[in-house]
Amino acid sequence: GDRVFDYSHFGSYPMAFCGYAGYDRAIIPAVDDAFLAKLDAVVADVRAGAPRRLIERKRDGETTLLETNPINVLFYPAGAEIGVVGLRYNEGWRDEVLKFGHKNRDRRYLRRCCLIQRPAAKWLSERDAKRRPALKATLPDIELKPVPRTKTPIAVTEAVQAVVLGTLTPNDLFKQSDEYDYLRQYTITPSGIRQLVYEGERWYVVDWQEKNGVWSPVDTE
Repeated sequence: GDRVFDYSHFGSYPMAFCGYAGYDRAIIPAVDDAFLAKLDAVVADVRAGAPRRLIERKRDGETTLLETNPINVLFYPAGAEIGVVGLRYNEGWRDEVLKFGHKNRDRRYLRRCCLIQRPAAKWLSERDAKRRPALKATLPDIELKPVPRTKTPIAVTEAVQAVVLGTLTPNDLFKQSDEYDYLRQYTITPSGIRQLVYEGERWYVVDWQEKNGVWSPVDTE
């Protein structure tokens, strides 16, 4: 059936009662079996170097396992130039927040309500907003409310590409040169996989190929 994806803020504003102004779920028909096979291969590659870490959470007498290092994925239009990964290129967000019934004084963008918590990121997103295309989607015909989260999904109506950040966040990548010696991210398109590796203060490309239905990095040695 339809594959439904839940929105995540990637832990950028924990314990904050915000992030409700928008649609919480999306159906993306373009993420079909072939697309998922590539995504599975990338996830396996990430987990080879970063195994899952789980902690127990007890609530109402029940114990559940919570993953503390999830793999973060962002979806963009298939042919779009992404720019800085994780920026919200939406010059109309202030008006859209009000459509859900939120009050003007409660609108916040910087600090706890964005994926990259740096003033430079906010400036870049506003400067380039009209240059970056939004995902084409149809919206559900429902009454918009401030709370609870809007669970009725939107439906993305175009091909997509997925950017897989591994266990890092957009905030981590934005400050890469300050804190990280080694980084990697992946771009999955309808036609293939492209991996970027940051090492030795530079980025380089690792190509992937499909062989017998299995995707893997190309051995260049």
